[in-house]
Amino acid sequence: MRDMTPTLLEARRDFIEWRYSQGYSPKTVENDTSSLKHLATVVGWNRPVNEIHGGHIQEVLDARRISASTANLRRACLSKFFKYCRAMKMVNPDFDPLINTRKRPQPKKERKRVHPSDVNTLINGSESQIERIILALGLNLLLRISEVLDLRVGDVDLESKRVSVRIFKTGDVDSMPMMFELEQELRRHLIWLTSQVGELKPDHHLVPGTNGHGTYIPTKSVRRPADIIKKGLTRIGWEDVRGEGGHTLRRTGARLLLMRLEDEGVDRSMRIVQYLLHHKNMAQTEHYLGITVDRQYRDRVLTGMKFYSEEDNVIHLRRAE
Repeated sequence: MRDMTPTLLEARRDFIEWRYSQGYSPKTVENDTSSLKHLATVVGWNRPVNEIHGGHIQEVLDARRISASTANLRRACLSKFFKYCRAMKMVNPDFDPLINTRKRPQPKKERKRVHPSDVNTLINGSESQIERIILALGLNLLLRISEVLDLRVGDVDLESKRVSVRIFKTGDVDSMPMMFELEQELRRHLIWLTSQVGELKPDHHLVPGTNGHGTYIPTKSVRRPADIIKKGLTRIGWEDVRGEGGHTLRRTGARLLLMRLEDEGVDRSMRIVQYLLHHKNMAQTEHYLGITVDRQYRDRVLTGMKFYSEEDNVIHLRRAE
């Protein structure tokens, strides 16, 4: 162990720099930073790391103040932080103030999706072209909202019907196919965008923001996209839109596409959706959609199937008695 144990502030600085150097995403590092800030509100930035104990951690994870999902996220971030401190010999090898904490159980809840019959109403009722293209991109490409906002004019190739997308979680660049509706939406959008900003350049934002006075600035991306999506959901009758946003479109588009592929009898339908969502495995996709391939296959095979009767499925009253 070091001669002098660093303070939380010093250890935090080293840890965050290391996380960035290892290529962790900005969102992941943001979560780490936030969790350490919450710890600092309890112990103070100048507290030596080896003086932090389980009582402090329990206060950070106080069940009366935060949800189970938030507590579990903070716990995971702090666990990585103290593991780093042990590896860097800032503290003793057996030092772990989280040893008496555990993940809080999270009740499973069904995530909301737009009903298939409302999708056209949602898009066609858009109050602006920016709202329309955000909805169309989210539903058709199944992107996270940050990836939608990152798109540039040069990423769209109408001739080959492809959109080049940067996937932030994996660091990949994917040339994604346009389905028919998205191609039509993008053609309409690019004509509109030209009318607003003049000649388009490859590095112009596909979903630009304004200067605050209604003039579109192609070098800026739109702000507060979640509010735009919530407005659309409210318009189709959703009363509670708290927590809704880009993932609502992503879940909706993924489930809708899966249904369409299965109706068309396309092989490996779930696998296609998995690759569009850029999930590492099918289990992640099944969890995201709230369904499993095996259950779907079970329902498709067994619904209406004759089991042990060799006659018609009609049960006569006399026999039923």
